Amino acid sequence: MPKRLHENISLPQGVLYCWGDKFSSKPTFNPLIPNICYMDNGNNHSLALTETGELYGWGDNKYHQLSSNKTITQIEKPIRIQVIPNQRVKSIACGGNYSAAIMENGLLYVWGTLIEGGKCTEIPTKVDLLKGVTCVSVGINHCAVVADSPTTPEKRSVYTWGTNRKGQLGVVGDSITNAPRRVTLGSKAISVCCGDEFTAAIVEGNEVFVWGYNKSRQICSNNSDEIISIPVKPFLGRDIVELSCTKNYIAARSGIGNVCVWGSNEQVCRIGDDRFINFPNKIKQISASTSHILCLSEKGEIFSWGNGEENQLSHKLETTTTTTTTTTTTTTPIKKSTLQFNNVYQLEGRNILSVYSWGKSSGAIIEPGNFRVDIAESMRRKDNIGSPAPLFFRKLINYLRGENSKAEGLFRLSGSMARCDDLEKRLDSNEIFPINKYEPYDAADIIKRYLKTLPEPLLTNQLCQKYEKDILNYHNSSNSNSSSNNNNNSDKIQILILEWIEKLPIENRQLLIYLLSFLQEISYSQIKYQKQNAMGEKNLAIVFAPNILTRGEIGNDEIVEDMIRLLPIIMKQYPLMEDLIIIDQAQQCLRGSRIPYIIDHWIRITKERETANNSLFKPEIIKTIINSIVECTLEIKNNQNNNNNNNNNNNNINNNQKENNQNNNNNNQKENNTSPSPLSPASLSSSQQLLSTSSSSLTSSPSQRNSLSTGNIANSLSLSSNALFSPNFLSSSKDGNNININNINLNSNSNSNSNSNSNSNSNSNSNSNSNSNSNSNSNSNSNSSSSSSGSSLSSSPNLSPTIVNRSGYSLSFSGGTPSTRDSSVNNLLNTSGGAIQSIQRQFVNNNNNNNNNNNNNNNNNNNNNNNNNNNNSPSLTGSNSSPALTFSNSSGNLIETTRLYEQVLALILSPVLPIGSIMKVLPSIFELETNNDLFIRLLTTIKLVRTIRSNLNEFIQQQLSVIREINQCSQFIDKAKQLNENVESIVSDLLYIDDSIKYWKQLQPLIQLYSQQIQSYFKWWFDLLEKSMNDTEEKLFRAKKEFDKLETEKTKLEKQLNHLNSVTLETTDEQILLKKQFDQWCLINQIDNCSRKMEISNQNLQRVNHDYCAIQSQFELFKPHLLIVQEFVGTIQKSISQYIEKLEQTKSNTLQMFPQYFNAYIELIFTHHHEIKQQQQLSVIKSLAHSITLQHQLLFIENVNQSKYQISLELETKFNSLKRVILENLKDSR
Repeated sequence: MPKRLHENISLPQGVLYCWGDKFSSKPTFNPLIPNICYMDNGNNHSLALTETGELYGWGDNKYHQLSSNKTITQIEKPIRIQVIPNQRVKSIACGGNYSAAIMENGLLYVWGTLIEGGKCTEIPTKVDLLKGVTCVSVGINHCAVVADSPTTPEKRSVYTWGTNRKGQLGVVGDSITNAPRRVTLGSKAISVCCGDEFTAAIVEGNEVFVWGYNKSRQICSNNSDEIISIPVKPFLGRDIVELSCTKNYIAARSGIGNVCVWGSNEQVCRIGDDRFINFPNKIKQISASTSHILCLSEKGEIFSWGNGEENQLSHKLETTTTTTTTTTTTTTPIKKSTLQFNNVYQLEGRNILSVYSWGKSSGAIIEPGNFRVDIAESMRRKDNIGSPAPLFFRKLINYLRGENSKAEGLFRLSGSMARCDDLEKRLDSNEIFPINKYEPYDAADIIKRYLKTLPEPLLTNQLCQKYEKDILNYHNSSNSNSSSNNNNNSDKIQILILEWIEKLPIENRQLLIYLLSFLQEISYSQIKYQKQNAMGEKNLAIVFAPNILTRGEIGNDEIVEDMIRLLPIIMKQYPLMEDLIIIDQAQQCLRGSRIPYIIDHWIRITKERETANNSLFKPEIIKTIINSIVECTLEIKNNQNNNNNNNNNNNNINNNQKENNQNNNNNNQKENNTSPSPLSPASLSSSQQLLSTSSSSLTSSPSQRNSLSTGNIANSLSLSSNALFSPNFLSSSKDGNNININNINLNSNSNSNSNSNSNSNSNSNSNSNSNSNSNSNSNSNSNSSSSSSGSSLSSSPNLSPTIVNRSGYSLSFSGGTPSTRDSSVNNLLNTSGGAIQSIQRQFVNNNNNNNNNNNNNNNNNNNNNNNNNNNNSPSLTGSNSSPALTFSNSSGNLIETTRLYEQVLALILSPVLPIGSIMKVLPSIFELETNNDLFIRLLTTIKLVRTIRSNLNEFIQQQLSVIREINQCSQFIDKAKQLNENVESIVSDLLYIDDSIKYWKQLQPLIQLYSQQIQSYFKWWFDLLEKSMNDTEEKLFRAKKEFDKLETEKTKLEKQLNHLNSVTLETTDEQILLKKQFDQWCLINQIDNCSRKMEISNQNLQRVNHDYCAIQSQFELFKPHLLIVQEFVGTIQKSISQYIEKLEQTKSNTLQMFPQYFNAYIELIFTHHHEIKQQQQLSVIKSLAHSITLQHQLLFIENVNQSKYQISLELETKFNSLKRVILENLKDSR
């Protein structure tokens, strides 16, 4: 049993490949085991640990080594083992029939049976007396750990318990002990490893101690004693960092990556052969079993040697067969023992994370692959979990959407082989790169190549054999039978296909549906734009049939064509796939040239598929769409602002270079006449001066106003719910509400450097006697300023407005509440994150680039700054400019994108609210992350529902005029169809008015609640910023007053000193002279002390001034967002009220107009129905009969309560007479 020495949870996670006894002859992916980072094996059971600290187990459970359930003796599929609720497992070990786990807090829990015939521990139980456990290992019937031993010089020791019959506990005495006993090693223990009946440990200095059963000389090769109870060193001076112990030998890895094996095992090593084995590359991990050894190199190679009778070595044997015409080479595994290591050739090129050997089996944890691996394996990658298809596959699909979907011969014509190979290599290595440098044909080829090179077809060999021929037989019989038989065969084909898809593995099924949905998109796009050479469903089926079905079956393209045709029915059975596909499209396609494509696509599929119509209005879908829109909008704005800043930077550099020569001359002239003066706040003499300092210079710079963009605001202030009310976010002040500005990354700091360097020259910690005046940006000021004094307010969380408990909301939308939606949708949503968070890093990078450009400006402006040497006072860099939040002032690209986004929102939101207002408020809403959820809830509340015709009254009046203008039967025949449709539409709208009024009146309080709560958050933050700004301003005045006081005191002392120095004493009295010297000394010291206080006061003044400038700037930046939110809230509430009023007014008007219109319609039909019957206009009679029957159903069956207020009894009687006459005419005509 191999034992490895690691904190298991820190290892990388991957999928498990197994080979050897009870497994395949070659390394094969084990789909039953979840993604794990470590595993261990006992006699007949296994444990596995995930990177999140979850523990799984499978195998024998007779001794409760896996579960406390007495009825379960064998567990085939892994089960979750909960050791302690709400605690992660850090490390695991198992051996014999015993299991052990180290928790995050360093405590050890064990379960199972350690000693044969001994007590069975059914549930995980804590081992008392042990703390700070770092390593655990289990043998056949004993256990060893490394734990803290604070009372010993070593501080960390090995403890053992269990059976001691072979000396494996390392202590002299009892044959069995149930309590941990410390093993004396004399050095600090690092790790421990148990063989079957012996124990080994590594101590500080990487030396090895071994004790226990020595029959195979694994403890000491030159000692014939079978039992060695006292720990001994098998050899000296060897740098051992890892041990793996088994029944009769030990494998050790040195720090330089060599391996040494000692003991006696016929298949692995011989007694006395304890030399180091050198490998082609450094070994990073080893694992030994009773029959063989596995070694993993740093380059990912697996070397193995020992017994290979069960293919556990997986060595290759190439045989060459030569005939008269051909020579063939075949590779087969070698089934024999060997003492010479060799590669596990089937895993060459894979990223091997760790290896394991047990019994006659081998295993390896491998990073999930992309190409040429099972679909189930590739879906185990972190970026694929919860998604409908592998990430690289989705990238290719999304690249082919939009304009690329129109490419002639797509999927039929081939791309460049070299480009395709390069593209596959980059996708397989998960490289991040722009895919648009490749042709659409290259991406199409990679999709086909991926499907073709799967280990087995997407539709699986077994299911292809079961269904493929039967479906093709039904097709063949349909070609020769009547239409009724054809319909019967079509139904049977549909049943077989649905049954086939249902039996697929879930990963295959999801990928298939994702592919079919995309092929249907391509077919529609090709037919729409290519006409003659379009890749329709038939052509696409011909291309893909060989790639997803059994190879070589003639005519099987009809099966793929059937699947594409049956997509709406398939989606009905798997509606979650519709959600996942739309989420994927929203995340990837709501940008650039693909926006019109996806709008057209969503409009089409919502008409064709009920599942798509339902999915598009689910909260998680709306949330994804909104996030994508905000993300892309802020990206565009940020890029535009960066371009503007770069252009301004270039202009500034050119202007500054021209001014440098003149500035140098001016500086040289002033150097002789000007002495350096300390940084003094003398200029800050009044509040008007404080508030106006540098304000004019900032507002006069257009480039700086451009830099205060929405995108950069999002970067500068991420007010998440955690940050809002964190005790560290609010620093104490006298009134307890001042913002700690050091915890905010301010927009003005990161973007104002390029244009304010001529005014803001001072570093907040500059020395008062410093000669240099190098320009420093406000980021450096923030970092170097002294931290705010005082402790955090414990009451700061109570400053937030109260949020209504979300569990109290009763939202009426399909698909359940967000809390109950499917976990797969949650996982896919989590990969995108919030819009602001997902582009934070990009903003930071862009701002860093801007700062690099700004540094050039700063260097060029140093000479300008020296001109102000005598007036070097703190400057306020607050800005009154507002962010550019309106899209009308932006570039054409943003305007066009915004127009498209309005079309997207129009697909999911009710027209009752102006879409433009929603687009305008989006950037502001995402300024406070706390509002994101409220805003999404607001949008799901006002999602698209049916609305009546906006001009219903005018439409009824218009139709009444049309009816009155019809005088001849020929006119009526020509307009009969349109008249019927208009009547049906008017009746439907008329009957829906009451429902619509009721619906919006019910939603109005909820909409008001959400919108006002959003506004409350913004108002709370605005008030907090305003109060903080006022408090900081007061601090600034106090600091200025304190500085002035010290300056006055210093001036007074200097005058006294000057006066004392000017007095000449003509006496020789030593006492008087000494007193004068003492007075001078006292004054000098007082002046020095006052200067030091002034320096500290000056630094404090600069810090407070910097905080005030920053808060003032943030206040001015935040103010427009509040105004926009307030405007939006007013608009939304006004729009709902106006719509309800309009509905009520429409209802009132239609009560008078509709009876006249409906009566005119009935009279018109009565007038001409006899002549229509005589002319045998059967189509017109059918149309009238159908329309009148529908009207009767709507008016007098489904909505009888509403219609009785609209139609009098006389009119109802007349309508029933008309219905009877028309139906009789229809019967007679037939």
